[in-house]
Amino acid sequence: MCPLHGPSAAQRPAQGVEIHSWGLHVGIARLLLTPQRWVLIEALAFLFVGAEVLADPCPQLGAGGGTSLAEVHQIAAASHALNLHLAERAALTSAWGDCGHASHAQKGQLRAIAGERAVLRVLQLSDPHLLADPRGRCRGRVAMGALHHAWQQALAQLGQPPDLLLISGDLCQDESLGGYVRLRELLERWAVPTALLSGNHDHPGLLRAALGRWAWIAPAMVPLAGWQLLLLSSHRPGSVAGWLEPAQLAWLEHQLQAGQGPTLVALHHPPVPIGSSELDRIGLQEPEGLLQPLLASPRVSGVVFGHVHQHWQGVLERPGGAALPLWACPSTLAAFSAVQPCLLGKADWPGGRLLLLSADGTLTTQLLRWPSAQAA
Repeated sequence: MCPLHGPSAAQRPAQGVEIHSWGLHVGIARLLLTPQRWVLIEALAFLFVGAEVLADPCPQLGAGGGTSLAEVHQIAAASHALNLHLAERAALTSAWGDCGHASHAQKGQLRAIAGERAVLRVLQLSDPHLLADPRGRCRGRVAMGALHHAWQQALAQLGQPPDLLLISGDLCQDESLGGYVRLRELLERWAVPTALLSGNHDHPGLLRAALGRWAWIAPAMVPLAGWQLLLLSSHRPGSVAGWLEPAQLAWLEHQLQAGQGPTLVALHHPPVPIGSSELDRIGLQEPEGLLQPLLASPRVSGVVFGHVHQHWQGVLERPGGAALPLWACPSTLAAFSAVQPCLLGKADWPGGRLLLLSADGTLTTQLLRWPSAQAA
């Protein structure tokens, strides 16, 4: 048994995990590319725990000799613990500290853009539900083709690439390593700084293995020229609904207290009911732990999320302060029955959202829609 230690006992309790030898060459190869030698032991511990789960893109939970739900929770906790450790170290070392979230080139590109733009443009896409098979279908559509079509349509409407691409969860429907490799292939072609969230249709360990050096992966802090983008992972193994563990909430509160400037928060699951009895049951569970620090911090300018496959917007009132706006992003794959009217009158079309972050702290958004790839 190997205990996985965190930045502090308060932030991350020790996790007892069994180390397996599967994937040793992969783990060492990835670590040789990691400049943080101080995280070597923790990264090794994470990479080698629960090899039976990591080797199986669709683990069978429960009885019958398969991986137990408790074991999956343990591995997810190790993944989040390592992510939190990396993110915290980056925040402590420098504003642009390298924590393994995105490549040096992407960070330099984002920093250069941020230094010369009065308004930063963040393109939010969501819920692509990719599959290991690039021609695989989900909800009757070729998922990878739909995501690439979404990128092309968004670029046509924006006129130029965004400063940052945010994909807010449910990245991989079959939770396979191959699905994340397909996503990496797209990101290599698009060549823009990228931030990724885990949704209920995701495997955080495989996501990090495939894309840990290509994107910021939640939980993480992305510095944006005076702004901070805080990425939260609401993934909970074995559950369609979302959850934020105490260590991640503690990290969030630390970021809100220690950071400066306006802040945008992103997660996959909606932290408030949107008005759909079906979807509200599978939103973020126990959201008070998140909403309390967000409402208490005047730095938080907005919250964006995915999961619900539709446009939605709402506000939470702050006593004596400006209201906190919240926005849901449509899916690039397929739309769910809309709770609110679509601002563009195209509720059944795929879509995305453009987030405009101004130097004066103003946050505005623009809903984007396009016909599906099959109809185009």
